Amino acid sequence: MQRSFQVLVACSANVCRSPLAANVLRTSLVSLRPAVYVSWAGTYAAVGDAMCPQAASYVGLTGAIGDSRQVTQELLAQADLLFTADRSQRAWLARMDPSSRSRTFTLRQGARLAEWVAQHVSAGTVPAGAEPLPEGMLKRLQWLAEEMDAARGMLASWDPQHDDIPDTHGDDNHTATLDDVASAARSLSESMIVVTAASAAGDPLMPLPVHDSVLLASEPEDVSYGPWVRLKNLIKRDHPITTQATLLDCVRTENLGHIASASPSFNEILMTPRTEITQHLKRALIHNDVQASKGFPASVVFTGARNGAGKTATAINLAMSFVQAGMSVILLDADMHESKVGAYLGIESAVGLPDVLSGEVPLKEALLLWHRGMLTVLPCGGYVADSLGLLTSQRMQELHDELLTLADLVVINAPAMAPAGDALAVGAIADGMVLVVGSGRTTCKQVKSAWDALEHSESHVLGTVMTFARV
Repeated sequence: MQRSFQVLVACSANVCRSPLAANVLRTSLVSLRPAVYVSWAGTYAAVGDAMCPQAASYVGLTGAIGDSRQVTQELLAQADLLFTADRSQRAWLARMDPSSRSRTFTLRQGARLAEWVAQHVSAGTVPAGAEPLPEGMLKRLQWLAEEMDAARGMLASWDPQHDDIPDTHGDDNHTATLDDVASAARSLSESMIVVTAASAAGDPLMPLPVHDSVLLASEPEDVSYGPWVRLKNLIKRDHPITTQATLLDCVRTENLGHIASASPSFNEILMTPRTEITQHLKRALIHNDVQASKGFPASVVFTGARNGAGKTATAINLAMSFVQAGMSVILLDADMHESKVGAYLGIESAVGLPDVLSGEVPLKEALLLWHRGMLTVLPCGGYVADSLGLLTSQRMQELHDELLTLADLVVINAPAMAPAGDALAVGAIADGMVLVVGSGRTTCKQVKSAWDALEHSESHVLGTVMTFARV
């Protein structure tokens, strides 16, 4: 008997969003039966509860319809595609089974990614780097799931709230929520049908170059550096640094390069190779006293003098630049305060560094492969009350050394220098640190304060990178 393609939809109470999405998918995918099987479950389900009346009536059902069930590891293992109503449920599934992360999406995120892949197929192409569209319904659905995972970073939402459908079920009218669920589910089903029904006749499918203009929106403006802050800095004569020359006047160190912000797509900023910066960084590592007798593998920490300087995007960009130069790279997200790596790459960060350090999750299970396996990522994990204690532990040193046996370069995304001391803690065990300075966003006073702290620490300072540069 031919195996079916299993789709599991999860929400919290399992009486509103997930059963509605599953019913819409079942109805819309009737042409794909019995190859596709759709079911639903809940992270806080009361087993046996019926579907809420408003959700039931939305799909033309009446009475006590449905049979709520709790999410289990067995259900996760069986599913080929997993959808959740919001990121909190996505994180729940990730903690229950880290291996399910590559197959798990929020409904809105999944709809966005599936539609993008289906658009390529409709045009007779496949996404850049993808295998040709296979024959057979089940193989095509599996191919779609893999391409959705590969496209995460290409279509990440810079406002993660855009991926959530909030939980508003109850006696009050929550038609808007039901509309959002149904819309995402219909979009998903339409994309699945397009991929499975595409004609294989004619010329072979060829990869279509990725155009940044249709991928990511620009990074949102940093509201923490608004007119009032600029006015106060003007009064204090602590002007923001805007050019490489003013940066050199502020601190006498090597500027490894700059990253312009002229592109309308932040995806271009993340994925554009920075050959000049990587070469300067390699030279700085080789001339570092610690590196002189060692060479690669090496580890580099990226931090900023303040939040909003672009250090996370810079860490990702340079990690990919080294990958494109032929090196194996692990991106270690050590920012356990307010990391943006998950949002920028479109990945689930609930399982990561703290889980590995505590021994709750093996390193192999915590690592994620991103963008067709080009980059290996160890996410920041969930909230940690004592992040500094974890980063200064012996286990952190051991993990750092272990990662260096797995890759040529470990790029570490650390928090900004102020107010926490996490960046210095990570810098003490790494081979070098880079200070990221945001043009028009970071003041000379902030840079000097950060630089003094770096020079008086155990860190080996390699230089600066200027972001949002005007060229």
